[in-house]
Amino acid sequence: MRRESLRDQFEDLRRLPDAQRRGYEFEDLIAALFRTAHFNVKKSPKGASPRQTDLIATRGSTAYLTETKWKEKPADVDDIDSIYARLDRLPPATVGILISV
Repeated sequence: MRRESLRDQFEDLRRLPDAQRRGYEFEDLIAALFRTAHFNVKKSPKGASPRQTDLIATRGSTAYLTETKWKEKPADVDDIDSIYARLDRLPPATVGILISV
């Protein structure tokens, strides 16, 4: 990842015209944010299969299933329901997080 600050990277993302690329790079930015807080991060982990998951961030016994969204519309109940469906396939102590711009 680039050496500029996470805030600078976020501002760069805001200017990207390609929404799909912006979404993937936003996921990378959130992974970098977790890493700065000394979490181990796995991108696209298979633990919640068959559903795709953006990130699992762990530190010690704490695990966070993390979904990132950069959409025109606000996150809605379907986004939350999707996280619950993934959590059903993971250990009970896993916490679900939705990060939406």
